[in-house]
Amino acid sequence: DLSILPEPEMRIHLLVIAALALGSLAAKPDVLILYTTRTNHTRTVVEQVAGALGESAAVTVHGVHSSVTRPGILGYAKGIFQAFAKEPLVPLQEEPISWDRYDTVIIAGPIHCWNYSPVLRSYLLHHEAKFGGFPRKIKMGMIATQGGSGAGKAFKSASDLLALQPAETLVINESQLKRPAEVQFLSRQFASNLIAASTPAPLEVTHTPLTTLMHENL
Repeated sequence: DLSILPEPEMRIHLLVIAALALGSLAAKPDVLILYTTRTNHTRTVVEQVAGALGESAAVTVHGVHSSVTRPGILGYAKGIFQAFAKEPLVPLQEEPISWDRYDTVIIAGPIHCWNYSPVLRSYLLHHEAKFGGFPRKIKMGMIATQGGSGAGKAFKSASDLLALQPAETLVINESQLKRPAEVQFLSRQFASNLIAASTPAPLEVTHTPLTTLMHENL
């Protein structure tokens, strides 16, 4: 009961409480989630992850979009072909991001032919220097939605490109999306593990010039 404390001691006690509260807020990590989606499957997972992370982190969700619209089955087929052929960058809608404020970054997207989608692949290639500019204490998480397989290869390619080993990964198969409770559980588990994980040491990667990466990486 603070009412029984002498006034000077009460003030000190309140200052200590305030300092602890401010320290708790300051320690809250800033998390950036970068995602692409075509069928909204990835967005569904990202929303679950963002909600779970919001309990212990300040979360910013940023959608990555192409400036070229590719509707219908033909657009989907072209995206699949680009992923398979590892074609050069696709045009992007760019929005400013305060990169230096984030200490945790999550990339999320669908898997096309064992690679992240062309839009996310292009974004990583285009902003590779931004990722490289992060302090090496950066913590990386990776999320993939897929119909069958390929997430492991996509994670490895993205890790090599960014020289950042993921602290935690999450793969959601199309069949699991029909079970919302399972997706929610896995998303919360991913969020909890990511926050608790220590930051892996940076990878030692010899980077290939961007003009070559546009044809060879991811």
